[in-house]
Amino acid sequence: MTEDQFSESRSLSQAAGVAVAYGLPWREAVRAVTVSPARIWGLGDQVGDIAVGREASFVIWSTLDPLEIGSAPRRMMIRGKWVDLTANRQNQLRDRYADPAARLTR
Repeated sequence: MTEDQFSESRSLSQAAGVAVAYGLPWREAVRAVTVSPARIWGLGDQVGDIAVGREASFVIWSTLDPLEIGSAPRRMMIRGKWVDLTANRQNQLRDRYADPAARLTR
């Protein structure tokens, strides 16, 4: 962990996109956030790319290029099961505190 602006995993695709803007080939940037970490952690035979016999975990992005800053996850499958992207802590808190009158009835 560093104090660098890209030390958080939420910014990982953005960091890869910045690397592309500075000359890293796009294919290498995608590998840097998929296949390469899987191999580094010794999981290259299970995750990191899509292949028969691998764990079915992947993301469908809102644009063709997941490294674009405006691209966002639209669908996500982890270990073969679709994940509800609306059921996250931020949305739960938003819904809980959005209507002050509703708080009185909880």
